[in-house]
Amino acid sequence: MGRRVYFNQLSKADIIFTTSDAHESSAIRQATGSIISHTMLVTEANKVIEAIAPVVTEHSWDDALEHAQATIALVYRRKGLTSGGDQDKVVAGARTFNGRPYDYLGAAGSGMSENKGLVGLGCSIHILTPACLAVGGAIALNAKDSNADKKLFCSELVARAFNIGGFSIVDGKATFANPNTVLISPHLDYVGHLVGG
Repeated sequence: MGRRVYFNQLSKADIIFTTSDAHESSAIRQATGSIISHTMLVTEANKVIEAIAPVVTEHSWDDALEHAQATIALVYRRKGLTSGGDQDKVVAGARTFNGRPYDYLGAAGSGMSENKGLVGLGCSIHILTPACLAVGGAIALNAKDSNADKKLFCSELVARAFNIGGFSIVDGKATFANPNTVLISPHLDYVGHLVGG
């Protein structure tokens, strides 16, 4: 059983992980082997920023919770992050992406890496179909440094915000960070459950 927390107990730059009964959430959890399917970042009292279709949006926690229809909402905090300046750097990093388009292709390729390659998409190493090659090539192009910040998906936004703030939370590129990659980061501590538990 998790520890119950309320939004007014959270700090700026806390990470909220959610899941719901929606089919999309179920598909993400199945693909990543996780209990969660979405991430967002606390920016101030009753506000979060998240990458949801169609664009990165900063809005109230109440609006985010209603949109997410969360059955679980967990809160984690970056170890070693001091209140004030450090938190402000992370939040400022996230806000640089406010209004950017949602990255559908990046979300589809999250969890891949330069090491996993097309196998991360479920393509067989022995039988690389033209479709696998085309999608894999598009994802690789999308992940190039010159393209990486043009569009963002949820966990990419959170990982990039911490990178910009100088407090990395994932190994490798944020472009490949799915929600579970962030959740299992050794740089985070569990704070509590906002929903469920």
